[in-house]
Amino acid sequence: MSLIQTNDAVFERGDLIRWTITLCIAAIDAVWLSASRFSVHGTGSLRLYLIPIIIWASLALLASIPRYREVSSRFFTSRVKISLHCFLLPFVFAKAAAILQYLGIALNFPVIDDSLYALDHMLGFEWKTAFLWVRAHTLISEIFNIAYYSFWLQLLALPWLLGLSGRFYHLREWLSAMMLSCLLVVAISTPFPAHSAFTYFHAGNAENLDTVSHFQMLRDGTMQTLDIRTLQGLVSMPSFHAVLAVLLSWALRFFRPLFVAVSLWNLIMLLATPTEGGHYLSDVIAGLMVAIFTLYAVTWSARRRAKNSPLVPFQRTKTYVFLKH
Repeated sequence: MSLIQTNDAVFERGDLIRWTITLCIAAIDAVWLSASRFSVHGTGSLRLYLIPIIIWASLALLASIPRYREVSSRFFTSRVKISLHCFLLPFVFAKAAAILQYLGIALNFPVIDDSLYALDHMLGFEWKTAFLWVRAHTLISEIFNIAYYSFWLQLLALPWLLGLSGRFYHLREWLSAMMLSCLLVVAISTPFPAHSAFTYFHAGNAENLDTVSHFQMLRDGTMQTLDIRTLQGLVSMPSFHAVLAVLLSWALRFFRPLFVAVSLWNLIMLLATPTEGGHYLSDVIAGLMVAIFTLYAVTWSARRRAKNSPLVPFQRTKTYVFLKH
């Protein structure tokens, strides 16, 4: 066996598939919106996504000038290019998936809050009791709130951490897992919608209730305009936060000390999901099941590709390499 260089292609076949899926979802959104009662506002905010593209194009142009090629190559490396690309993709995908989520809720399938409450009760979990207990303990409530919303910081940092450290395979693997799990969550939640434990139990403050305020307006037809800038996360079951708690930790499994720290933090995020996100315990369990299925599907796909390819990823080393038989 001989060692060959890591695959540092800026755009590979898997990236083409992921972008194709993203554009297909956007196309479904566009067709569905054109046939619905909704109008879309705030599309100007999408110009923000042009910023990394402009930066990328500017650096690429600079690198093409012989005078600056050597200097720019030191900074605009494959690691930076891949990190920037993989930083942009999940946010574009998330916008398309969020619109699809809204359109699914507007189909007005019967809500399953009663069933989720009954299942929680059968499991011995009383949401309102847990909510009041957390709110009565200020320190725990504050920690839970910080942990619950820390997913944004993690999503922002992870592509750069994996990309700049050269773990391109693991970064792309994580992107695939994120996209697959998100589509599964939307597909499951569309025929099985639920309001929110905040709404069901008439609990939480105005800020809590405002995070799911669009749900009923979509169902009763009072919302006619979708504002790209203010889209809410309206999926209750399965909990995508529970999915994120697993996938964000899993992505760092080769950074041992960081993996342990992030996993412990995301365990707190998972515990905070019912009371901070208005999720039933059943939502969290369903989210964990989606995460497990997603990881199985992604790893199975990776093994199958490795089996059919002369290039086999060897993931036990500290840096990702390929071994050629």
